[in-house]
Amino acid sequence: NGESGSPQEKTRSHNATAGAHHRASSATTNAFGTYFARRHRNKRRKHRIHRYFTLRYHVNLIVQNAPKLVSLLFHGTPRWLFKLIRLLVFVMALLPGFVAFAYYYFWSADRIALPYKKEDSGDANDGGEPRTSRHFADVYGSRTVSTRHNDGHGSSYDRQYSSMPTTGTGTTGTGTTGYEPGGGDGKPVVIFLTGGAFIIGYKMWGALLARVLVPHGVLVIIPDYRNFPQANVGEMVEDVDEAIQWTLDNCDSYGGDPQRVVVVGQSAGAHLGSCVLLRKALDELNEATKETPPTVPLESNHLRTQYKARDIRGFMAASGPYNITAMQDIFHKHGLDRNIVSLMFGNNLNRHSPTHLVEQCQRLCNRADGPLSLSLDDVLPPFCIVHGTADKTVPFPGAEEYTSCLRDAGVRVTSKNYVGWSHTDPIIEAPMNGDHTFHRDVYDCVRQWTSVGGRTSSSRRPSSNDEKAKKGEGDDDSSMMMTFDESLPVCKPICWGTLVSAGRFCNPF
Repeated sequence: NGESGSPQEKTRSHNATAGAHHRASSATTNAFGTYFARRHRNKRRKHRIHRYFTLRYHVNLIVQNAPKLVSLLFHGTPRWLFKLIRLLVFVMALLPGFVAFAYYYFWSADRIALPYKKEDSGDANDGGEPRTSRHFADVYGSRTVSTRHNDGHGSSYDRQYSSMPTTGTGTTGTGTTGYEPGGGDGKPVVIFLTGGAFIIGYKMWGALLARVLVPHGVLVIIPDYRNFPQANVGEMVEDVDEAIQWTLDNCDSYGGDPQRVVVVGQSAGAHLGSCVLLRKALDELNEATKETPPTVPLESNHLRTQYKARDIRGFMAASGPYNITAMQDIFHKHGLDRNIVSLMFGNNLNRHSPTHLVEQCQRLCNRADGPLSLSLDDVLPPFCIVHGTADKTVPFPGAEEYTSCLRDAGVRVTSKNYVGWSHTDPIIEAPMNGDHTFHRDVYDCVRQWTSVGGRTSSSRRPSSNDEKAKKGEGDDDSSMMMTFDESLPVCKPICWGTLVSAGRFCNPF
């Protein structure tokens, strides 16, 4: 029965061969099935992202929100019409600069747009809002590879060296970049929060900042957020808060170091960034003292994200409104009716007023007796407040008041005045004319706050540079960043000085 060539042996051999063929066929089928399933998931993911950027989507969004906004404006002060005319003239005067601006944003920038809000985060169970086209962030510099370079004077810095292709999907990518997470210390990260009077804000407005910082070895992330009347200021704060959490969780996948994140805000962005960090501080102080101040219920300020304010290495605020109660009359003078402002701020101005939030934090710190001995300096990163002395939209004294309020509360704060600058000079007129004072100041703050010798959060994990510093090895992070180089092509003027002067004259802001 066991002899070779017997019927039983032939049957076993045939069954074994058939089984092998079946397993090979199954393996091939599974491989193709996995490939096509992954391809189908990627196509669905791309479709979900691209649907937020279709013309139909935005037309529907405008149709839904424009009537409400126009109705509010026509029932308020008519000054906004004059402001609109001046805005159009302002854009025409600076048209060559805006053309270069648009070319960079849409064609030449190392930029990918990524969602920072989960698509299912609008479930009723977590109290969130559904994701919209405003819940995306532009990530600049993820494909820019830098190499360390010595300038011949003993200081090493990063020089832009080359650009690597991405495996994602271009400007609205869902894939990863040429950067390999965990391959070494990443770049410092700047989260830039754009302005826009809480009504016309858009992530594109920060492109000139990214255009200058990316060649200097900085990863720039500019999140969008919902505007009024699609959302009120409280919901804008939540959007910014989620964008910061996403950056801390994901920037290492795009070349950034989550332990070297700095937040910068301009105008409305400076206000929203201040509110986020101060509400985070309130959350931490409330948790530490185990009690809630009667003027600010804990549930009215609690943010759902998990990071702490000190996980941010520093915050720079430019041209921001900080005392909203005092600003209400000024908003009205510039065309935003008091009723619109009340609706915009959810009929609770003090809740979203940074100066009032600082005072509430200070009162709570004073109640934290015993072994805690808390101060705002223990729970907040360092602040830098910059403002133009010729700013008529948000008068300069408001920045001085906010700086004094922070300093009196024990926050480590510095300030700088831009003599003769208007509300938009830091982000539009000055850089278009080749004056990068604001960009240089942002970069210098990043170098200072993200250095090894800089103050670190007690909750953050020590980096390899920290370990080297303890052993006396390696260079300081600030020296490893290149010095700000205004000779780079991106720092050249992109608009004629005469037109910039004309734009400043017509500036509605």
